[in-house]
Amino acid sequence: MHVSTAGLATARLYETTGEKRIEIKEAPVLVKIKLKSYNNVIGFYLLMLAGNVFCLPDNTYIIPEGNLRILDSYRITYEIVDS
Repeated sequence: MHVSTAGLATARLYETTGEKRIEIKEAPVLVKIKLKSYNNVIGFYLLMLAGNVFCLPDNTYIIPEGNLRILDSYRITYEIVDS
C-alpha cells in the first residue's frame, strides 16, 4: 500500500508473517536549472534517462537535485535559477 502525504513524503506499509512495519521516504529536493543552448539537447537527453523532468520554456527544467551530478559528470553547463 502506498500513501502520499501531499508530495512531502511517501509511506509504505509492509506486512510480513504477522508483523507490520512502515517505511517512510522523503521526497527529493527539486531545483530549477537553465541549460546553455549548446548543451540543451545532450543535457535534456541525459536528464530524461535519469528520471522525472519538468520542462519549462527557454531551456529551463525542474529536476531532482541529485541529477545535477549527472550533468556535472558529463560537463554539461547549467545555471541554477532562482524561482
